[in-house]
Amino acid sequence: MKTLNFISGLGADERVFQYLDVPVPDKNFVKWIDPRKNESLENYAARLASQIDPSKENVLICVSFGGLIGIELSKFFRFDKVILISSVKNKKEIPFYYRIAGLLRIDKFLPVFMFKSLTPLMLYLFGITDISEKELFREIIRETDAGFLKWAITRILCWKNIIHSDDIYHIHGTSDRLLPVKNIKNCIKVQGGHHFMVVSRSGEISGIINEILSF
Repeated sequence: MKTLNFISGLGADERVFQYLDVPVPDKNFVKWIDPRKNESLENYAARLASQIDPSKENVLICVSFGGLIGIELSKFFRFDKVILISSVKNKKEIPFYYRIAGLLRIDKFLPVFMFKSLTPLMLYLFGITDISEKELFREIIRETDAGFLKWAITRILCWKNIIHSDDIYHIHGTSDRLLPVKNIKNCIKVQGGHHFMVVSRSGEISGIINEILSF
């Protein structure tokens, strides 16, 4: 029997997966841990791996920032399948303006409170309009540790990965404003899907995941 291991987005938890209908009883929601000072994504992923049982047939399902962790995990941990949702597989899929920001280390000058407030810009970028989705998103950003957020943003902007396993299934929305689909190669497109579609389009995402798991 397969074990589904879930890694959520930036600072989020299993609540972003609560609307998925994937009839696999063995589910493991990987918990974020505190990063060490200047810790690389590779090392951080290696420490998260302790939450996954290597004796099982493991499938990894990752959302957004969790996908970067999933890619790093897949370099040394054997997964039957890796499924990314609203994420990227390598640095070339990250928009060029994020990469420039990383080169210039603009992240050093960005106050964390900018990312801890539910602003109209944040809602626009994530494609959130529904009241219940707004409340869930508000809870997530309110509960996200500021230190973790700062570390993760730096890791995203400075990610250098150029390789990934062939066993990657990438689901991406055509209306994703945070990570535009034009930069994404070899993905399963969800027409009109935004960055928060794991919640807002959970029915479609569930159907795609179940199809992937069937073969």
